[in-house]
Amino acid sequence: MWCGGCRVITLGGSGEPSGGDLVTSLSRPAHGDVRRAGKPGNRRPPGPRSLAPTPRLSGQVREFPCAPRWATAASAWVRPSVKHVIRQRIIVSAAVCCCIAATALDARAARLPLKWQQVGTGITGGVSGMAVARSRPDGRGSADLVVVRDNKKPGESRVATVRLRPGKEPVTKELTWRGSLPEDLEAIDAVPGRPGHYIALASRGTAYEVVVKGKTATVHGSPVGLPGKAQGDNYESFALWRRPSGGGLFAVWATRGKGSEKAVVRAAPAAVDRNGLRIGTPTVRREFAVPFPNQDEVRHISDLKILADGTVLVSSASDPNVDDGPFSSAVYKAGRLSANGPRRAGLNLRDTKNLSALRKFTRQDNRKIEAIAFLPRGSAIWGTDDENHGGYVGVDQVGINRR
Repeated sequence: MWCGGCRVITLGGSGEPSGGDLVTSLSRPAHGDVRRAGKPGNRRPPGPRSLAPTPRLSGQVREFPCAPRWATAASAWVRPSVKHVIRQRIIVSAAVCCCIAATALDARAARLPLKWQQVGTGITGGVSGMAVARSRPDGRGSADLVVVRDNKKPGESRVATVRLRPGKEPVTKELTWRGSLPEDLEAIDAVPGRPGHYIALASRGTAYEVVVKGKTATVHGSPVGLPGKAQGDNYESFALWRRPSGGGLFAVWATRGKGSEKAVVRAAPAAVDRNGLRIGTPTVRREFAVPFPNQDEVRHISDLKILADGTVLVSSASDPNVDDGPFSSAVYKAGRLSANGPRRAGLNLRDTKNLSALRKFTRQDNRKIEAIAFLPRGSAIWGTDDENHGGYVGVDQVGINRR
């Protein structure tokens, strides 16, 4: 940055800076190498300052040892008041660079290693879906959750509650299921405006309205089949959404996809009231695939949630179909849901090439994320079904606010 000396060709007969002087070239001679570059004269007429060179250039060479090239030119050919401004700008630029570097360090420090906490043991203790019952407005990882298990046999747990408090171990309570017994629950979401009411979805496309109270989970009404489901479909996600400004309720669900077979996302008007759950005819259908995971059996959508502003977030996972893994997962901001009237939804999803993971877990992490939930102030909770290794939850920061 600092040179041994600089040679500057100047304009002006007096050899001193003036309002019309102009730097025309810079070079790096040895100390004391000062030569004439032309005859005096050809001073520019008085007028507004300009940095545009003139066709006829003359002047002399001046030496400014041990200074930056750009600083040499600036200090040689500007008035003191302008030099002061330049010095101030240099100081400000240096301060901005320091702030940028400090911000990057803070961001790296804020992304601490995720602390996973176990909420289920063994192959029957996985978390295949998750909904937030209550959370703190500051989003600091304090939340009460309702989670579902993908068990199939009588006597195995279907639903549990999880109490998360910062600095403490989770408190998990398995609930007693009352009503028609489902097989393989894969998703759950809270019903907007009806505390304690949830919709749980089984993998074959049957939805259950469940009321959680105390130590029980009670089915309300009759199970409801998803419109348009087909033989062989496998579902792992379900969400409910209503605009904050009011309006109709919409249900969104997706097949999980498999390898080259993309996930299929549908949205339809819905209602949940004293008569139970009703889902109308889908008004939108979209296909979706992720760039990662890209090994083993890829499930493109293993869970799906919608924020109040319509932002659609999904998790994806890969499974080698070996109960010890290794698994890999990712979470994506997939697109946006909108309401085109009280009973018609619009859904825009990103192409695979335009997706960038909010969070990525490789085979070395060995986590199969099948449940996601979002808290205020950019916090999120991931839930895993790690098969033989049980179920875990982790509170993370992803910078997406649940409004």
